Amino acid sequence: MGEKVSIVPKIDPYDKSLYIIYNASSVKKLPANYIVYQTEVVGSKWFTSRYEWTLRNAIAVWEYDPNNISEYHSLNSNISVVSPGFEAQDFSVSKEIPLLFYGHIRKSKIREHILDNLKREVDIVVVENEHMKGMWDTLSRTSIVLNLHYYANAPLEAFRINEAISFGCHVISQRSPKIPEKYKEIVSFADTSDDVIKLINEFSEIGVPRHDQMSLNGLSNDKEIELAMNRPMKLRRPKVHMIKQLLIGKLLSLPGDKNKAGV
Repeated sequence: MGEKVSIVPKIDPYDKSLYIIYNASSVKKLPANYIVYQTEVVGSKWFTSRYEWTLRNAIAVWEYDPNNISEYHSLNSNISVVSPGFEAQDFSVSKEIPLLFYGHIRKSKIREHILDNLKREVDIVVVENEHMKGMWDTLSRTSIVLNLHYYANAPLEAFRINEAISFGCHVISQRSPKIPEKYKEIVSFADTSDDVIKLINEFSEIGVPRHDQMSLNGLSNDKEIELAMNRPMKLRRPKVHMIKQLLIGKLLSLPGDKNKAGV
């Protein structure tokens, strides 16, 4: 979009820039001007009254799953659908991990049950507490990523799926009540451990599916961001108090705003 952006280590309350905050449910103190990139499942433990306050006071909200909006649209009048983006990564190393699951398992009966069954039948690597560079190194060596819901009837975990695909992984996922069209051709769907094993056996014979560039181009969110940023937004004056909370996300300057921001 031609805007100057930068990743920042902390929120500066005196900065008039517009903050775009990813994973905002964990942010305890907020800047004067911010957009929430809404990434939580409505009804989950993260959707607290405090988080609702954060959404209500945001200049705008970007929602990754359009089916979530009806559940909280009364909190903010400026909500736009901005699906996760995609950027291909370097994964020149060999794909030595045949099957990987990564994410929290504790207190999720769905994940515990399927993973326990799979561990008895197939070679699967399970990672629970690895993030960012460590996780990206693991993904670069992975052939297939298994996506399992933490909650029943959860939306498709698009952030995890896009991250995996960006490192050249094929994704096997449980189905969701509504599956975005762009994932129907690039993700293999399996709802039980038996279904997963069947797919693994098929791939061992015909090879793991690889994605063509046209399908990957469909994961771009550039147009959605442009539409969201072009909606009217009024910047507030910054609050006068110190904020030490680390920013988890990005900053972005508004079109025509001389102040630099970052993402």
